[in-house]
Amino acid sequence: FFLMIRRPPRSTLSSSSAASDVYKRQGIEGWGYRESCWFCVTVMTTVGYGTPAPSDPGAKAFLVLWALVTVPTTPFCLNYSSNWIINTIAHTVLGVDAQGPRNHRLRLGVAVSVTVLHLLLSGGLMFHVLEDGWGYGDSVYFSFITLTTIGLGDMVPKTEAGQIWNMFYVLVGLGMVTIVIEEIMRLWPTLQFGYTGPGSCTRCTEDSHHCHDSLQCHDSLQVKTVRA
Repeated sequence: FFLMIRRPPRSTLSSSSAASDVYKRQGIEGWGYRESCWFCVTVMTTVGYGTPAPSDPGAKAFLVLWALVTVPTTPFCLNYSSNWIINTIAHTVLGVDAQGPRNHRLRLGVAVSVTVLHLLLSGGLMFHVLEDGWGYGDSVYFSFITLTTIGLGDMVPKTEAGQIWNMFYVLVGLGMVTIVIEEIMRLWPTLQFGYTGPGSCTRCTEDSHHCHDSLQCHDSLQVKTVRA
């Protein structure tokens, strides 16, 4: 849509073949299809480098609608795909099932490892190769700014290969970041109150696995910690 929206009238274009070719390939923003896809990914993931940005009123209006739909839904999609990646790695490499209720530490370890490797290799190394004039340190810096969705815009991919790889890097990397945050939040009560699993709370029954990750157990431990 950003490619096609409100193209300039043919009368404003030269009759030369070069101008006609521009009309066929680019919209009013001067973006090709690749640039439009890259821009859409930076918006839906909230990276928002700021370069490029729409200037046409129609494109700006569509951007608002696009963001309202994609920004809330993208994290759920990325979280789902990243969960599949983590489960596949745990099953294939480690030979364990990462979907079990007691495997939060395992999932966190796999997610952190994949995120770090993704940052240093898929980000730092690949952008160093694909972008002219980017040192490895600059590439790691850009990769970190991207994964944290800071998106300063001081460095953005200029090459076709760099923009295409950037879309892959953002979609995979941000999904892993959501898993890391999710698992830290799940493990936070155990780190804060010393909760070690089923059976450590006085409210647990003999069939203690039913109370795993129960907020009631965490509340009981918190009360006992405060009283102590």
